[in-house]
Amino acid sequence: YGALSDRYPILGYRRSYISGGAFICGVLLAYTPNATGKAGLTAALTLVSLLLCIADVGCDSMMVEFAAAGINIQSCCWLARNIGGLAATGLSGIAYNVVGFGTTIRLEAVPLLIIAIYIWEIEEQRRTTNTAGKSIAAFLGMWRLLLFILVCSLVPETGNILFFELKSKGIGPIALSVINIAGSLTACTVAFVYQFCTNNIHAVQMSLGLGVCSATCAVMISLGGPVLQLAILRSILDGAGGMLMLLPIVIYTSKHCPKGSEGTTYSMVMAWLNLTAIVSETIEGRVILAMGITKDDLSRISLFF
Repeated sequence: YGALSDRYPILGYRRSYISGGAFICGVLLAYTPNATGKAGLTAALTLVSLLLCIADVGCDSMMVEFAAAGINIQSCCWLARNIGGLAATGLSGIAYNVVGFGTTIRLEAVPLLIIAIYIWEIEEQRRTTNTAGKSIAAFLGMWRLLLFILVCSLVPETGNILFFELKSKGIGPIALSVINIAGSLTACTVAFVYQFCTNNIHAVQMSLGLGVCSATCAVMISLGGPVLQLAILRSILDGAGGMLMLLPIVIYTSKHCPKGSEGTTYSMVMAWLNLTAIVSETIEGRVILAMGITKDDLSRISLFF
């Protein structure tokens, strides 16, 4: 899609894809609660996710374009994204308990329909064409960064199986919202502070250290430590560590995107980031199955963490 937005922008603007994707996504969300059965609901939410990706890649391409013009906007964009995530996580558990699943999903359509209109208020340079060769060369030129991302992703993800551990110890929707709010608020704070920082290497080193501390919190939860307090602390560590890892990658990539190929180059790196995240979750699944860990038998979970 990044290449498509560079080479064939509708009416010469990437925001056409953003507007169209957000609008269709909003309409889908309005009708998703009517989906019957697991397969229907999964198909509807998968299509919603695809359309959100289309809108998101378009926004990222515009961000890179602004960054290339000398506007230091990357940290601000992620700050805004985290503030939105903070509001969403703060309201999700409450909304689910108060108005139920269907109404909560339909409410999600409202901001997307607003975006479909508001995006036309943001100025954007009219696109003409791009060179795919430049994008591929720029992507391959970042091989050290890509290798680092891959190596980090070989560490198994822990959040999925930890959810069942928290659930088994009485953590419900409201408590999960509180835990997520703590992480989102931390991510907002780090994204704001990062605008005034210049050393990307130290940020990445700090992120790796915070990851170790986060895993330690998971061990302590599984060994019988105070669940809610440790889960909140772990969310804070993950929120800070995630931003300290992501922002250096985003800023580095933005600076190395060839003009006219912003969408292709940036989305290739983000796609690699997402692909390696899938690798991490796949490794988690294989390891916990090999260890005999299930949602009904979590006796070996502390060893996994």
